[in-house]
Formats: sequence, structure tokens, C-alpha cells
Amino acid sequence: MRILLAERSSATKARTASINQIHCLLVSAPEAVRQDYRRFDGDKLAITLAHTRPTQGTTPQLVVRASAKRLAQRHQALTADIAHIDHQLGLLASRQNPALMAASGVGPFVAAHLLATAGHNPDRIATKAQFAALCGVAPIPASSNTAALPSLARW
Repeated sequence: MRILLAERSSATKARTASINQIHCLLVSAPEAVRQDYRRFDGDKLAITLAHTRPTQGTTPQLVVRASAKRLAQRHQALTADIAHIDHQLGLLASRQNPALMAASGVGPFVAAHLLATAGHNPDRIATKAQFAALCGVAPIPASSNTAALPSLARW
């Protein structure tokens, strides 16, 4: 499960990088290209660009269009990979703890994180406070001047 979570994290970072590259590419693209894709954003932009059919050439417009298409195809492939990983995580989490998957608001990603955090020996976590600290959500005092505001322990 930890391997799938690490793979999902890597794929998510790469997918975010690809859409950021698309946006950067379009910002510096010729006006005609920017105008064609100005109304799209996020997944809709990636889908639109992936379905384009740019012609081969060396003009800036053609190079930008071809590069944007490749980046959009990479974005779509990573999205499919993440969906496949989520499906696998759901199957594993359902097999390991069906009650957790049945809880409201708990999907495959959250369930896998909780199960991976607890590990094979959930008895080692005796209190809710220990589990919160292990997950990185335990409140720790963070004071500045007279107001004591809690923050979360994120290591």
C-alpha cells in the first residue's frame, strides 16, 4: 500500500508539473495560440490540447502547438495512472478494513493513508493523540506575544 501511495504522490506531482508547463508555454506563446485556448483551464485545457492535430513545422506557432499537445497527452496519461492507482488502493483498503471504507467521507486515498500509517501493528498506537502526532495533525502550542494559537505538527 505504501508503494502505491508513493507512486500516486509522484504521479500527482508530475501531473501538476505538466499542467503548469502548459500554462507557462501558453503565456509565452504567440497571440494567435493564446487566443485559441484562453477560455480553457485545467483538465478542460488538457483535453482540448490533447485532441488537437498540429501540423509539423518550425514556426513558433506550430512548435508551441505540438509541444502543448505532448504535455497535454502526458497530463492525461498521468490522470489515468492516478485513477488506476486509486482503484488498486480501494481494493486493498476494502480487503484490509471494510468498515473504514464504509465510513462516510473516507475514500480509497484516505483509507490507504490511515492504514499505511497504522501499519501492521495498530496496537503500537495507544491513544488518539499518538495517532494524530503520527499523522502530523497533532496541535502544538504556537504562541506569539500574548495570543496562544494552536498549529499543527507537520514534519
